This record gives sequence, C-alpha cells and structure tokens, in this order.
Amino acid sequence: MLANDLENQKQGGQYHIGGLDVTVSRNFFGRQINSFEADVTLSEDGLTKGTDDGSTSFHGVFIRAPAVVSCNKEQVKVLGTIMKEEKSTEPIIVAVQQDNIVATSFHPELTEDLRWHTHFLKMVLSQ
Repeated sequence: MLANDLENQKQGGQYHIGGLDVTVSRNFFGRQINSFEADVTLSEDGLTKGTDDGSTSFHGVFIRAPAVVSCNKEQVKVLGTIMKEEKSTEPIIVAVQQDNIVATSFHPELTEDLRWHTHFLKMVLSQ
C-alpha cells in the first residue's frame, strides 16, 4: 500500500498510497492458505536492542504477505529480511524504512515482541 511501484496487481489495478521508493510484489508468498511464520533477520541496530539476549531476529507472522523486490533509492533502509529457499536463493526484503515511513510484510502486532512498536514510537518522538 505504501510502495510507489507494484507488481502482480489485481486485475484493474491496485489502490496504493505510495511514499516509499520501492517496488513491491503483491502476495509474493502466495494466497492466505500459504500464510506462515518465520524468523526475520534484523539489520537495524535499534531493533536488535531491547531484548535480554540481544537477538538479531524477530518472529514474523506473514499473512498474504507482499515482499519488496527492489529498493529504488538510496534513502530506503532495509530493516529486515528472511530466507525462503522455494522463493529465492537471496534474502527477501520484508521490512524497510524511508524517512518517517516504515513498512513490514509481516504483522508485528501479532506477537508479544514490542521492538517494532518501540522503533516506531522512538521515530515519532524524535520528529
């Protein structure tokens, strides 16, 4: 919804707000039946802090999830990736930030890990 460019839109197009200089593939991992959970590798120091063990991963819940297939400007920071061999031999981008916009392919609200919420609040409070 926040991507400037979309792949695999539904017939007739897909409403989107834009704002992120990325290309996203809609339903990259498949339909609802293909929903899954996976560990997201975090690449942002602020997200790797806040756990007792300094974990660099986050347990993500993916439901009809899109994926970022390209970051189109240097200002886009990759915050998280996953490996899913049946889809790609390279890490798949599932979380990004550009300026004050954060987007994830997974649902951080469906876990008890508050690091994504904390990251967002810190970002808002620093504005």
